[in-house]
Amino acid sequence: MRCYDARFLSAYKFRGGYHLRTIFQEALQKRLAEVSVDMIVPIPVSPDTLAMRGFNQVNGLLEICEIDDILCCISHNKSVQSLKTRQDRLNTAQPFMCQLGNLDLTGQRICLVDDVYTTGRTLRHAATCLYECGAKQICTITLAR
Repeated sequence: MRCYDARFLSAYKFRGGYHLRTIFQEALQKRLAEVSVDMIVPIPVSPDTLAMRGFNQVNGLLEICEIDDILCCISHNKSVQSLKTRQDRLNTAQPFMCQLGNLDLTGQRICLVDDVYTTGRTLRHAATCLYECGAKQICTITLAR
């Protein structure tokens, strides 16, 4: 994917720049078109983060895509990843659970989408939930690393 100045992502995610999502959408949509999956699943934010930020930054990036919002945060006050050390991130307990309703993930190929990949722990936690619910294959796409 095309490289973007980190200031745009920071302004988008941490300073309420929801309008900046459109800068990233085209590149993300092109990458998603290259993968063969049954479902696109965004990484969720906690209710506290949603209340503070006013939006889920990953959902904003994916607003032009069909998504399945089936992951939710177990904890209402999931700690802020950007304030953790690498070791703290790696030791993070499972923050997610699946809320499937009538969906059956058995045999599904899923693309998990997140905004930033640092240690990969968030994506691994999410993938574990989805595999436990029957997913066959999981790929991941992040906007930045």
